[in-house]
Amino acid sequence: NRYGARVLYAEGQLKGRVALHHWARDYPNAFAFDVSTRGAKTYSGNDLKLKAEFAQTKSLSFWAEAVYTMQNSTDLRYDYNRKQIMAGISLDS
Repeated sequence: NRYGARVLYAEGQLKGRVALHHWARDYPNAFAFDVSTRGAKTYSGNDLKLKAEFAQTKSLSFWAEAVYTMQNSTDLRYDYNRKQIMAGISLDS
């Protein structure tokens, strides 16, 4: 299961987006660490994404995006938090 919500913003040359997604997965026939005494393997997590874009001209824009992912699992090999920051330039011809 995956659920999400997104909010978009636009005013003049500036565009923005905020998105939040939650997911949950259950594996009833799999075990944490592949050992039956550790219980069933499950996952859940959240993604938070923030993106902004500034149009300098009609064909040139600058953008930046930040993503935070938090994944929880009964199998600690798959339990993590991740942060990503990206930036770039878009050229449209």
